[in-house]
Amino acid sequence: MTLDVLPPSAGQVRISTVTPAAYPWQGVYFDGNPVTVTALPAPGFTFSGWVPNPAGGLRTEREFAANVDVEATTFVAQFARLHARKLVRDRATTR
Repeated sequence: MTLDVLPPSAGQVRISTVTPAAYPWQGVYFDGNPVTVTALPAPGFTFSGWVPNPAGGLRTEREFAANVDVEATTFVAQFARLHARKLVRDRATTR
């Protein structure tokens, strides 16, 4: 299995309980093993979707469950930079 993020350093991808520190990341999961895949945006970024793959098609949710198989071996999270105005508003509402 391969996990990656676009653009680089814009976030992370957690698979079940593993959140790699560097990307692209490769790990071994058994065929048919169910996993939960979650996109985690870095500060200043928002999740914008997943690069389509043969098993999952076009996914837009930040977290989803998948069964690992030969065709579903790569998950790439895409992130977009937040505009400065939205970032300031989001920080103000979390205080």
